[in-house]
Amino acid sequence: MPSSKTPKTPKNPAPIALPPVSPEPAPDPIRPTAEALSTLSLADVLKTLGLDHAAVELDTALEKAIARNEAPSALLDRLMRDELRVQLEARARAALKRSTLFPLTTMDSYDFDYPDRIDREVVARAATLDFLRERANVYPFDQSRS
Repeated sequence: MPSSKTPKTPKNPAPIALPPVSPEPAPDPIRPTAEALSTLSLADVLKTLGLDHAAVELDTALEKAIARNEAPSALLDRLMRDELRVQLEARARAALKRSTLFPLTTMDSYDFDYPDRIDREVVARAATLDFLRERANVYPFDQSRS
């Protein structure tokens, strides 16, 4: 028969483990603290803003701008346009990867032996896109089937 008494709790509960206190970490240039903002280099500021290519190219661009005696605005213009180009290329590569398009086959790697009947000369001539310049139509059908 079950007892109506509730079980007793232990007198000394197990201590709760607290995480160890670590010393203050060094400021991360990618996630700087408010105090570290004044000590970051320009390259670190560019990295923090996500302008990684501009941060890498900064020293080279500075040397070229000084050698050409260019205005600071010309340096910024060149750095930012180059950064934009790199970011747009990265976006395009990512979009192509996400699109899951099949891998494109070049004329050099195409297996012309796979289809039973394909005229390699006709395909090579069409690949030159001369028909566009001539404003001609291209019909991708075998003439013997008509």
